[in-house]
Amino acid sequence: MPNLTMLNLATILRDIAPTSYFDASLSDYDHSSFIKYLAKFDTIIIPLSLASFPEDKELINEVHQVNQNTVFIAYGPLATFSPRVVLKKSRINLCVLGEPEFTLRTLFRKIYEKRSGEIFRKKQGSKKKGYAIKPDIFQNDQIFSSISSIAYKRYQNKRDQDIIVQPQKVPTHDLDEIPIADRTYIEDTYFFHPLVKNKKWTTMQTSRGCIGNCVFCSSPSFYKDSLRLQSLERILEEIKELKSMGYQEIMFRDENFCVSQQRVKKFCLQLITQSINLDWMCNSRPDSLTKPLVQLMKRAGCHTIKFGVESGSQRMLNNYKKNILVSQIKKSFEWCHQAGIRTHAHLIIGGIGENKQTLKKTEEILKEIKPTTITVNILMFLPGSPLFCTLEKSFPVSQLYNTITFKNMHETGQFLSFVNDLDPEYIEYYQKKLYRDYYLNLSYILNQLKNIRGFFDIGRLLKSAINVLDFAGF
Repeated sequence: MPNLTMLNLATILRDIAPTSYFDASLSDYDHSSFIKYLAKFDTIIIPLSLASFPEDKELINEVHQVNQNTVFIAYGPLATFSPRVVLKKSRINLCVLGEPEFTLRTLFRKIYEKRSGEIFRKKQGSKKKGYAIKPDIFQNDQIFSSISSIAYKRYQNKRDQDIIVQPQKVPTHDLDEIPIADRTYIEDTYFFHPLVKNKKWTTMQTSRGCIGNCVFCSSPSFYKDSLRLQSLERILEEIKELKSMGYQEIMFRDENFCVSQQRVKKFCLQLITQSINLDWMCNSRPDSLTKPLVQLMKRAGCHTIKFGVESGSQRMLNNYKKNILVSQIKKSFEWCHQAGIRTHAHLIIGGIGENKQTLKKTEEILKEIKPTTITVNILMFLPGSPLFCTLEKSFPVSQLYNTITFKNMHETGQFLSFVNDLDPEYIEYYQKKLYRDYYLNLSYILNQLKNIRGFFDIGRLLKSAINVLDFAGF
């Protein structure tokens, strides 16, 4: 899906320096051409996660072989929670801790205020005005010592280096200050997602932070336990701009879009009274909804709500510190079904104290709540989560940084013996079983076929079906 943070950065930083946006996942380049393309840039900013790190390291090494002067800056969960590991094990020069937009804006402004020969070299063969950052800029404490929420390498000589970590601050910037991301960077790009109803769709984020304390999640730590909301005026301004560009649908990427019921109510009423015809979907906690609110959301164009169900066992929910009740999950799905809103249930198996009985309860709740779609993930120990912090004290988890990839994340039972007594292979088997039993049920298939509206839905369902069958082992 569209990387909104990268679009934000491209929009913000282009006012300071010549900027390009590139989504490698959609590239038509062959590998060799891709490396040569990247090596043309003087500074490359990348999102970094536990799953992307092994491949990112290799890619950066290849770029470095072509252009040793390319500076790499990383942001994201892994860069935030494990900056020393990232900087030590890769050629990345700098990590941003937490939200990158304001930190990098401050950093680049400071850099470009000091256009001296000591830290810049003029770009060779460039038609645009500008200067390229040299790698040895990171020895300049005048620039970096006053900037919080970063970590970087400071070289003493060609071999020896220090890793400097400037503490992460609690984010306080008003989200309304972030300019509307320039979607012209991705204007002609189609992003597949199994839940969207329209070909022309994009993402928005109207809040940052989460009020939850789930032990498997790193989001509260990433945002330093803060919660900030965009104003309704700013949200509507962005929606109107997107509508003018032809976008028909928005996926709201907030951790919990319904964290403020009053805010959602006002938002929906504005869409209705201003006759803004928009399809949209969002994430919500089950305890954030009421029946009247769900009905109003449907009237305002909401077609899907995604829930972190995690488990059908109250004991498992308590172990995860979800602070919700199974009865609340059932009630929220009932309200959505009554209102005609599609539902998505996100599940986690292999968690704290998981056993065959708790897995059975998860299987049973799916039959009762009947979500439109499901995802079943095997528990992952994410850096920054309370679970990972506990695991670090008992296991040598450094190997995690090399073994988890996009291909196997949420599909392998690593370190699960730390939290339950089930055989990891049984958990992996049960994950596929849940997918097979749910999606290959005849009544489910017939219901999906019944809701087809046209060729776009046919293509979406076929691609989704192929992905499920491939994953489930058919």
